[in-house]
Amino acid sequence: MALTEKQRLRIQARHKYSIERYGYEPSALFWSSKEIQELRFQVILNAIAEFSDVTQSLKLLDVGCGFGDFNAYALKNACEFEYVGIDVSPDMVAASQLKYPGLVTFNGEIFDFNWPDNSFDWVILSGALNEVVDDSGKYAHSVIKQMLRFAKQGVVFNLLNRNEAWIASRPDLQSFYPHDMTVFCDSLANEVICIEDYLPNDFTMVLLKDL
Repeated sequence: MALTEKQRLRIQARHKYSIERYGYEPSALFWSSKEIQELRFQVILNAIAEFSDVTQSLKLLDVGCGFGDFNAYALKNACEFEYVGIDVSPDMVAASQLKYPGLVTFNGEIFDFNWPDNSFDWVILSGALNEVVDDSGKYAHSVIKQMLRFAKQGVVFNLLNRNEAWIASRPDLQSFYPHDMTVFCDSLANEVICIEDYLPNDFTMVLLKDL
């Protein structure tokens, strides 16, 4: 279920304006602070480290990569991935390559790419499904399925928690119930872990494939 042209242009325009307003800061990616952005990164990194040897050069795909800050955070924590980032915003991709020269990033959503199955050890996503695309959540479900197809070992992504009152009151934000998302992911993956203990308005899903 790919984005329509109208949806794609709306997201691109929103991110272009955000970069023009905030520059290359986490606020341009709609994070409330760098600390909150990096807390989510740490949860993702911890999940990968629990099931893989992060001292090895694992291939990692970052969906909705923004500026590619996850890779910089991983390097700061002694984890060097064979990193590839994708983002539907051409301005984000251009900014990522200016901010981190040599970083491998491509413009497009996940359905624009035809990598073979299991092309990456891990596929991650942080914050990129917080934008409302459809009320049903079907777009998010289709993205998760595609992420899992490209992953050899597993997928890690975070979502906004609809159980939190402020999040539930925001129709402009895409949010999910952790229980419902766990049930959905259980239908896809060999093992599913839901992590909820780091922020009241956020949760992280870890989907593991048969190794």
